[in-house]
Amino acid sequence: MEVGPLGELFKMKFACVELLTKSGGIWRPTPERPNYLCDQRREIDVNSFGCWASALEGEHIPLSWFVTGKKGRPARQKATLFERGVHKAKKILFKENLSYRNLEYVKQFDVVLVCHHESAHWEMLHFLKKAKAISPTTLFLATYGAYQLGRVRELWRNPRWYRSFMEFIETSDLFLIVNRAAQDYFQLVTHKPIVYFPPFYPYDYTRRFFRQREDKEKTIFVAGNTERVDILAGLLRARDFQRRHPEYLIKLTDWGKMNLEPLRRCRYEILSRIPWQKYLEETSRALFILNTDIWWTNGRVPLDAAAVGTPCIGCNANGQKECFPDLVCADIEGTAKALELAERLLNDAPFYEATQKKALSQLEGYSYENSRKRFETLVTEIREGKFSEKRGSFETVLEMSVS
Repeated sequence: MEVGPLGELFKMKFACVELLTKSGGIWRPTPERPNYLCDQRREIDVNSFGCWASALEGEHIPLSWFVTGKKGRPARQKATLFERGVHKAKKILFKENLSYRNLEYVKQFDVVLVCHHESAHWEMLHFLKKAKAISPTTLFLATYGAYQLGRVRELWRNPRWYRSFMEFIETSDLFLIVNRAAQDYFQLVTHKPIVYFPPFYPYDYTRRFFRQREDKEKTIFVAGNTERVDILAGLLRARDFQRRHPEYLIKLTDWGKMNLEPLRRCRYEILSRIPWQKYLEETSRALFILNTDIWWTNGRVPLDAAAVGTPCIGCNANGQKECFPDLVCADIEGTAKALELAERLLNDAPFYEATQKKALSQLEGYSYENSRKRFETLVTEIREGKFSEKRGSFETVLEMSVS
């Protein structure tokens, strides 16, 4: 089990604060129930920042705990019309100020990671300011949450949102990003160091789902919701591949309202939303995965693909570029390359196996153990005042542990 004590030389109390949690309350890991063995709809994320709290034996806390001291609305439940009205009224009446009943709870932590929220940016900024004031010895790291860099770029067009986001970065002690491509982009607007810190991934658990090439089935998997840009390109390329190789079945997950017109007259199967472990088993059987989402995501799809030994053909997701660099297509104009890559994966066994090996090696660098070591190094450098003196020092540690 990967959730274990931190090294003897470095111990900390860690918390991750987000606007909402899956349970509505505080989640804490146990050795028997790390995040990846919990219900991902009602308890904690399999990926994202649930991994941080699990690997660091910390707490995943909703903002409501500090505001009311009580359990709040679970993330899976949409806010009611009344709740949205109250939220809007508070912004007007209190001029974007919150009152807290339980803010002193933050004092017990050595390190707190505060996650920005796209639709509640002022709440998270206000919390970060107040928490820093009441607990000056705590190290407050910040990140822009689980939404994509592509979404941030859209929201930046709103001057008020932009100012709030920049203030959020400046208020933190250090700003972390989970997509390497975002580093230079965010550094344009701040002198505060922007640190690329890839997500914690339960590598030691997922490697049991790895499947060799000779054990693959005649299926291909198309990832993503067709409401996202540009998943339809993946469907079209899957259609083209099936026309060449009609024995291969196309599979994709049912995301609700989907545009399946590109698959008209194709042979395909729609899978229901299944638990993560079942998803790993399903995708491990596929010859390859198509993931043509061009929104600069963190890249959970290619990370899971690396774990199960299924090459992923994709675009600019972070996990894609790091685990499957030889299978990257350049945005929408480059998706013709996807079909060429698919043919090579089908016909070139040494290339296929080398791709599997490279991806799994990269993924090991994201394991809980390696991520804990990186995090310890980062926090130690900040505490000792070394990080600000040599910004590149942490990046060197990162490259060493991932390579």
